[in-house]
Formats: sequence, structure tokens, C-alpha cells
Amino acid sequence: MRVRLRSMAPLPIVKVWYEVSVAGDPTVLERPITIADLKSELCKTLFNNGTNSPTSPLSVSLTAANLVLELDEFELLDSSALGVIRENDLLM
Repeated sequence: MRVRLRSMAPLPIVKVWYEVSVAGDPTVLERPITIADLKSELCKTLFNNGTNSPTSPLSVSLTAANLVLELDEFELLDSSALGVIRENDLLM
């Protein structure tokens, strides 16, 4: 599924299309995929979270617990199933 992502300060400003790939993770398939799983994926991939060069402009120290995702100005709960978002939604 492809979604639009936009981040705001204090995070690095990002405005991107993002392919949600957490569904392909075999360790996650044993239970419903949640917004918390997506937030973890974003920390690892989009914001690098120590996995890439620390000099990257998107490299920040960020945990999924500290990341808030909103859809239409409403916060998405960590326990919500990933199905709460749809193709082309704008997440902030």
C-alpha cells in the first residue's frame, strides 16, 4: 500500500510517497499488523534511526513510542489495525 507522509518540526521536514512494506515481514504476520508496526518501520527506514549514515539529513534519534501519526487531524492509535489507513491517505 502506498501512502503520503509529511513530517513537521522538530523532525526533519519530509514530504514523500511511502510504500508500506510491514505486511511482508514474516515476524509480524503471526498477529494483526498495527499502527505501532508501521511507526517502527518508519523509524527504521525513513528516519534511519542509526541504521544508515548519521550524517544523513533524515537521521534522528527516534523511537516508535515517540512518533505520532495523524490522519485527517486525528491521531492513529498504536493498537489500531493497519487497515485503518487506505491507499493514498496523507499521514502526518
